[in-house]
Parts: sequence; structure tokens; C-alpha cells
Amino acid sequence: MALSPERIRTVFSEHGRRINPALGQNFCVEGALLSAAAARVCLPDLPVLEIGPGLGALTEELLPRAERVVAVEKDAFLAGLLPQLLPDTRLQVVTGDILRADVPALMGDSPYVVAGNLPYYITTPIVERFLPLLPERMLFMVQKEAAARFFAAPGERVYGAVSVLSQVYYRPEPLFSVPRHCYYPQPEVDSAVVLLTKRAPADLAALPAPDALLRFVRTALAMRRKTLVNNFPRDGRVAALLPAQGIPENVRAETLPPQTLAQLCLLYENAVLPCEI
Repeated sequence: MALSPERIRTVFSEHGRRINPALGQNFCVEGALLSAAAARVCLPDLPVLEIGPGLGALTEELLPRAERVVAVEKDAFLAGLLPQLLPDTRLQVVTGDILRADVPALMGDSPYVVAGNLPYYITTPIVERFLPLLPERMLFMVQKEAAARFFAAPGERVYGAVSVLSQVYYRPEPLFSVPRHCYYPQPEVDSAVVLLTKRAPADLAALPAPDALLRFVRTALAMRRKTLVNNFPRDGRVAALLPAQGIPENVRAETLPPQTLAQLCLLYENAVLPCEI
């Protein structure tokens, strides 16, 4: 089911609907790109959780390569239409907000992968929701500036929680640039496709729990002009840890590499508050 601007307009017109930019409804019409993206994210015999399938252009490429596809769509009209456009017993369409979806209930205890063309306005919340869940692979089509966050180095303006968790638990890889003309309606920005591949179990075993690291990094970077210690004002554990790690007490978290922050988080989680000694 190749998408084109004409087909998109026809589908919406036939159902008396309008494209809703407020939901980030910019549909990719570059079929070759979507095919290549699906080929990179899918793993043999694993299901795919697709975020925001829209009219199913990426869904159609995922289905032949996946054990099954669970597609979560916020727009009830599109969620009802997708099974008609792609009648396949391996496709499960769920109407709902991906930020509120019960992912473990949808995907079970087995490994799975994630793919999605993410709305620009909620890219970071979605990515931060899924990084702690540790899917085997994740493929995101995001605004170009948002894509830079996955690869940002310490000290860069966009270095943050997404950078740290992506680089600690995954191997992030830039796949494709996606010019704005590949979408309909055409957005005002260019996009990029990023692939995250989970690190080996042996590497993950020595790391803190990802939800703990996310909390730690959010606090550590809450006020970038403050030192790491001052971002934990009522908790003496951080100040006690730094000297033993050879880290200056006046360090700012934004200058520390992801692996250093992960190690500090692990020590922090296992440390005893000074008042408890």
C-alpha cells in the first residue's frame, strides 16, 4: 500500500476527515526508506511494537518481517481504519496514547522491538518511556535536532538523559536523513532515522537499573549551572562518592560521560545515607 499525497488526501476525504497536525500527522511517503528502516529494526521471530502507525506505510513493511505487529494509535479514526487497509491476522491495533499504554501487557515477557515515526512535540517523553524498558532494538524517525540527542557528547547543548541512557544501554546508529519533502503534509523541519541496538547481557549486568539511572540523570541535570552535588542538596551520598572516584566536588553533571554517570548512579543506589551510619 504505497502512500502518496494524493492517496492520503483521498483516504481522509472519503471519510470526511481532516489531517490533524496537532497529533503530529505528517505521513512519510518515501516507500524505499520505510522498507530499509523495517529491514534494519526487525529481528527473526520477534514482535514489533509500532508507535503511531497512521495509515500503515511503515506497518506494511514491518508485517512480513515480524512475528506480529502491535500498533498503538492515538487517533481513533486511524486506529479503526488501519485493519481495513491492512487486513492481516498478525496485526493488532490498539487505540490509545503510547505514553499511557501498558506495554508489558501488550508485549508480554518475551523480547520485542520498537519502531515509530514520532510526533515532534512528544519525542523526548516517548523515548524516555521506552529506554528503561530495554527492548532489543528501537528505531525512531524523529526531528533532526532530536536525533542529535542520541549521540550527544558531554558539554553539548542537547546532552541529557536521552544521550546517557541511549549510549549506556544501547549502541545508537544514525541510519538515514529524511528531508521534509518525504512527508505529507510537509513539516517545517527535516528528520532522521535512528537505530538503537541493545548491548550484550554481560555488558548490561554491571549497570544500574535503567529506571534508576533515568531518575539519577534527571536530577543531576535538573539545573545545568549547578554542580552535581548541588543538584542533590538534601542527599549527602553524591558528595561522599566523588572523591573516591577522582571526580572534583565542583563538577557539573553535563561534563561527565554517560558511563561515568552510570557508575556514579550504581554507587549512589548502593550507598548509605550519612544520617543512617
